Amino acid sequence: MIKSMVRSLAKSVINSLVVSDGGGVTPPPLDSDLYLWLDASKEETIEISSGLVFQWNDPRDNGRNVSQSSNTRKPVSGAETKNGLNILRFSGDNRLQTTLSPVIPNTAFTMFSVSGPASPSAAMALEMYKSGTTISAGLQQYPNVTQYVRSRNKSSSSLTSETPGGNLNDWNIISGGMDTSGSPTITSRINNASGSAVLGSFSADAYDQFLVGNGVIEVFNALFRHAEVLLYTKTLSLPEMDEVVQYLSDKWDIT
Repeated sequence: MIKSMVRSLAKSVINSLVVSDGGGVTPPPLDSDLYLWLDASKEETIEISSGLVFQWNDPRDNGRNVSQSSNTRKPVSGAETKNGLNILRFSGDNRLQTTLSPVIPNTAFTMFSVSGPASPSAAMALEMYKSGTTISAGLQQYPNVTQYVRSRNKSSSSLTSETPGGNLNDWNIISGGMDTSGSPTITSRINNASGSAVLGSFSADAYDQFLVGNGVIEVFNALFRHAEVLLYTKTLSLPEMDEVVQYLSDKWDIT
């Protein structure tokens, strides 16, 4: 009994330390709606074999992670830093992926990525999709041009919400999501600039796959760097998104 209590207390203390290190506090807001949190500065959450990352774990000890079994698709950790903190470097067809359980409705989600291209070419940052279909949503960054949130529906037609701004050859906080409180709208942000686009045709569905790196539906095969990823199962308001952007900006020194 005493040993069990000691183990439980030790685990609680360790989890508290893991969540609060490397940048202050757990990402705000709505921790209960934060489905997945990936933070490359917490190097203990990155599992490596033969110099390649095969699994990136959520630091909250909830069993959630993204992983990769193919060596040709595994990114690299420890080769670069941002603001003195570790990052992951993706190239070519590199991706880390997970099956979402429970699935995430395409009617309510918000994604954030602290990332930057390592070469002047278009790149996929994050992607969610429904297995066996082209139903998907993703964050994309185009150096020297803009950042997009793309939503693709059942008929394979797609719509992008475009946000120009930021230093698109360097690190940015890119984010976006879906708002169906009124007309179905996808929103996009790069740092503190925002954009939106109303979906003319939209059907409620759900995503069962999530990946970091090169997309499955939208394929780019580019060099890209990732520092932190947040996936919420809620449409965050602009003030709520501002809170997250401020947290990430302070931590990774992005203005």
